[in-house]
Amino acid sequence: MKFFDWMLSDEAEQFFTFGVEGENYTMDNGKINYKAPTDPQAVDEERYRQAFLWMVQDTTYNKGTLSLSEDGKKLMNIYDTILAKEGRDGIQFAPRLDAYVKNPDISPESDFAAPVILQHMVKMVYGKEPISDWPKVLEEWKSKGGNDVIKEATEKFNKKDPNVTISMPRR
Repeated sequence: MKFFDWMLSDEAEQFFTFGVEGENYTMDNGKINYKAPTDPQAVDEERYRQAFLWMVQDTTYNKGTLSLSEDGKKLMNIYDTILAKEGRDGIQFAPRLDAYVKNPDISPESDFAAPVILQHMVKMVYGKEPISDWPKVLEEWKSKGGNDVIKEATEKFNKKDPNVTISMPRR
């Protein structure tokens, strides 16, 4: 238990993020000098330390390594100021909405868009369809059962159905 508790300390965060002082990084007036490894063995060691050994952590992003570059600082700012307020979870229905069960082509799976939407997204990425057609894609989704999804979800939410879970993004 002491090891798990230690994983939440600043000392542990520094170790799991950067490794061993003098071996993987140096200190200069309290500032960490770290260069991400490029050779396969050192890359594997870093991944092992950060992903496997560091079992108790917030895995949203690695603050230590991102804070070393301006791009990393910008990314952390996006996570902390924009994404923290938007999130992805929102409202979940368990069991799945009947309208989704009846219309699997419009039903999202895990972190993927619904098949009817995904096929258009792929075409748009590859330039086979113009992005300006996005409203048409949403209308197609609605016509294939999306309107039923919206109706059923709204009714369950408004009735405070116990199968509706509202999860707010982290702040």
